Amino acid sequence: MIKPGANAADDTAVRMALSTLVNARATDFISDAPGNVTQYGLEKPHLTATVVLKNGEQQSMLFGFKQNGEGKSGIYVRRGERAPVYAVAEYVMSSLDKSALDFRNKTIVKVDPESVATVKVKQSEGEFTLKRVGSNWNVIAGGKTTEADIPIVERLLNQLRDLKGESIVADPMPSAQPFGLDNPALEITLLGKDGKELGAVKLAKISVKPTTPPIPGEPAQRTEYYAISSGSKAVYSLSEFSFTQLNKPAPLYMARAPVAAPSPAK
Repeated sequence: MIKPGANAADDTAVRMALSTLVNARATDFISDAPGNVTQYGLEKPHLTATVVLKNGEQQSMLFGFKQNGEGKSGIYVRRGERAPVYAVAEYVMSSLDKSALDFRNKTIVKVDPESVATVKVKQSEGEFTLKRVGSNWNVIAGGKTTEADIPIVERLLNQLRDLKGESIVADPMPSAQPFGLDNPALEITLLGKDGKELGAVKLAKISVKPTTPPIPGEPAQRTEYYAISSGSKAVYSLSEFSFTQLNKPAPLYMARAPVAAPSPAK
């Protein structure tokens, strides 16, 4: 992205928007030569989507009011370069009517698992450290060092590398307190072989009360998850699954003792 700021874009979100434009089809033909487009909301369109091709050619689609008439649910549109007015399905506009944050890359912390030598984990239940020792890992917790389960540690690092927010709630974050990030449930700090910080992430879990007056069918209380990282000022919403996968206690990273084979029966 280059506007409103320079940021990496979400490739999938961009491709979906382009696919929507390419595959948009008219659901109704309104007028081939309208004398006035004000009645369609196209004089001052709600949304304009413009693409510039590699050869410099520019094409645009303008979106106006919702279509009138019984059984009609389309959105009035026209090509910016042509006169006819059409109607398209509502999803065409809703697929494009997004904020800049929706098109941003939502990777929370950028890290190469191979470059990580130490993982410091701080939870409400306590703190522990995962430390690389050659090709192995150790768990340091409660003043004791225990051999780690290597695949589980590697899975954690891969999960952090692939961790993405469901959305970017704000950038920059106005205040940590509304998101529970002033007192996070989980903090993970990644250090390199030289002991320098490679990245850090904080995760929060908060309970949200229903609206007043409550909406029929709304649960009595819902849980929301948020994250921030050392590499960005943005706050991300997070799925419960992502939070749960990262919020694990020290014992789960420890290697299990092999189970002795039963002695043969005599």
